[in-house]
Amino acid sequence: MKLLSFLFFLFLFPIFASATEVSVFQETYLAGETVQVYVNTSSLRSSDIQLFDVNDSLKEISPLYTEFREGHYLLSFDLSESYFGGNYTLDIQGVQEIFQIIDTNGQPVLRLTPAII
Repeated sequence: MKLLSFLFFLFLFPIFASATEVSVFQETYLAGETVQVYVNTSSLRSSDIQLFDVNDSLKEISPLYTEFREGHYLLSFDLSESYFGGNYTLDIQGVQEIFQIIDTNGQPVLRLTPAII
């Protein structure tokens, strides 16, 4: 019985070890800013990344990401200046992070350009 339990644990261990972690750098952004995200996962594709607005409608984004260490990614994408204020949900491989977009009201926004190495 102990052997069976041990084998069951070994079978499930890769499932637990491959859990995705997502961390948005800031809790609030201005419409038009660049969102930066840290992702810890075994692999990442553009199709794994989705953004939903306050009405749970899928928003179109163009994410850029780079793997800086095995299983560790830095992700960024620009928010449209037309996005309304409110809570937005970033979904990466089923893991959701919520951040808030604030209307710009004429304030300058920060957009980052990826570094070329």
